[in-house]
Amino acid sequence: MSITVAIDPGVKLMAMAEFLRDELQAVHVFRGDSLEETTRSLAQFRDARELRLVIEKPVIYDPRKWKGDPNDLIREALAAGAAAACFPNGSLSYIRPADWKGQRKKPIDNRYTLALLNSDERELLDGVNLLRSLMHNVLDAVGIGLWAVGRRKR
Repeated sequence: MSITVAIDPGVKLMAMAEFLRDELQAVHVFRGDSLEETTRSLAQFRDARELRLVIEKPVIYDPRKWKGDPNDLIREALAAGAAAACFPNGSLSYIRPADWKGQRKKPIDNRYTLALLNSDERELLDGVNLLRSLMHNVLDAVGIGLWAVGRRKR
């Protein structure tokens, strides 16, 4: 059995997509009002299965393109590490955004990710109870997973 778990880490929201072989099986969202609450939410999910874990690696962008507090990147890196700790038997890899999605802008990449899903997989996304403005986190986790299982080209 080949299980791949892809995570888009975040301070107040982490999204996770679970694939069996190359098919999306489940989507999970972990939330909190702070990094500590969000990571506690994920830690309750803790998974001891042997699997392939792929987590988006926070990257430092050109300072001219920064939005908000650059210290948020440190908290996001802590979230990525906390996510890895919740899967102690997983083979771990971190992937930079440019490596799995190239240089596509988020709205274009979200449409690309959705186009790669079959109808059953899209139904899984329909069941996610999340504001539309936050669905990009879920789509990033799904996109990372699609890349990891070989269904997505950069």
